[in-house]
Amino acid sequence: MLGAIRHGDIIPWDDDVDVCMPRTDYEKFIELQRVDKIPGCSVYGPWTDNYIYPFIKVSLDGSRVFETYLDPKYSVFGIYLDVFPIDGRPTNYSEKQFEALYNELDRLKYKKALICGNYSNISNILSKGYHYARRWVNTGFKQYKYYLDKLIEIPKKDEFDFDKASETICLYSAYVKRLRLPKDAYTERELYQFGGRKYYGVKNYHECLTQIYGDYTKLPPVEKRISIHHAEFEIL
Repeated sequence: MLGAIRHGDIIPWDDDVDVCMPRTDYEKFIELQRVDKIPGCSVYGPWTDNYIYPFIKVSLDGSRVFETYLDPKYSVFGIYLDVFPIDGRPTNYSEKQFEALYNELDRLKYKKALICGNYSNISNILSKGYHYARRWVNTGFKQYKYYLDKLIEIPKKDEFDFDKASETICLYSAYVKRLRLPKDAYTERELYQFGGRKYYGVKNYHECLTQIYGDYTKLPPVEKRISIHHAEFEIL
């Protein structure tokens, strides 16, 4: 959305595309792709062996991505875009309860990252031993799937029902604490110009982008116009 509004295309120094959709549409999309596969692409999700994310990725067939911070065995997909479900923001939560929710999300993601991290590049034996010890002490010898399942279970509670909510929450987004849009931002969409074509996006782009970035019309300093992702890819 930021690229569409500020640049009319993908942000020149960015390498990532995220898609968000209401939970019911998200679940419907998963079911549809199983019977009507997207040409040239595959959809990866928690049902995929060694897939560690609680949301899905649409991946380009014939490619492979290696996220350098992960153990290589978890690099099971290719060049991708992320698809996040949008849930209802609980109406009965206090600020303290929201803070507890954010802390729990962070805790589960941290534990999962400890298990799935790439320690092969650590050459010092003592340092490598420390990282492995920290991993097992903090995770209690559990597998990544334990923490992934915990993350997936959170939005299944009734208070996250999209249809019953007036506001929304994107639990698995890095902007979960900032992004708080009314439901009609997703149910009443608008077309935006992007790379010579038009695509649907949230109704009130100004509110969305302001919540995430503040003054989104202002370009970042030159030294910050870099990709934040650490990955390598290959075409097979």
